[in-house]
Amino acid sequence: MENFDHAARNYDEAFTNSCVGVAQREQVWKYVDKHLNKFQNVLEVNCGTGEDAHRWDFRGKGVVATDVSPEMIRIAESKFPELHFRVLDVNNLCSYDNTFDTLFSNFGGLNCLSPAQLKKFFANACDELDKNGHLVVVMMGKKCVWERFYFGFRAKFKKAGRRNTKECVDVHVEGETVKTWYFSPNEIKSMASEKFELVKQKPIGLFIPPSYLASKFEKRKRTFAFLKWLDGIFTHARFSNNADHYLMILKSRG
Repeated sequence: MENFDHAARNYDEAFTNSCVGVAQREQVWKYVDKHLNKFQNVLEVNCGTGEDAHRWDFRGKGVVATDVSPEMIRIAESKFPELHFRVLDVNNLCSYDNTFDTLFSNFGGLNCLSPAQLKKFFANACDELDKNGHLVVVMMGKKCVWERFYFGFRAKFKKAGRRNTKECVDVHVEGETVKTWYFSPNEIKSMASEKFELVKQKPIGLFIPPSYLASKFEKRKRTFAFLKWLDGIFTHARFSNNADHYLMILKSRG
């Protein structure tokens, strides 16, 4: 929790408002708007500083947005005081008076769970959803092409392949160390299969780079626009594990 409290102070500057953060969030919402427009009641976990909760609300959806970090929630409340935020550990999803038709987690928040914790999360998530409700997760995969190329070019070969392991990886976030697990889409489908079936899968950030490279593209607007264009073409599910993130829409088996 303290790790994320520290990261919260610079999260919007480092990611939300960066060219990468804006572009990758646009990709996520393109698919959310296309496939989940009719759903109304949203429980968001790992909400960070509230950007996605604001988008749900803007589209007329009722949203309860949660995060394990009190500092993330404090910042989210200061930005969007009209929305409903609360501190909640994703390992302890609690039941509300009503259930939700959509449960949403963006940008790798669930990668902080071990495989055992993640499997438990899928079971708990199903309990929070109406019959035939949907779970939307944006995860970090194992074979990010950008990461392999960037660190390989710099002869940091251990970092280049750091995602492709079943063990947790120490990832540095704003000077803090965060235990992180990386999962392929097939692993997620397998862990969730008892409770959920796959509806849609898409790569997020195949050509758009990871956020730690955003500063290298802030002033290279034409280059970055070209990368965004390429991401709009190469959208097949087969590219998911090679992107920085991937989106999965899963439907509850009821």
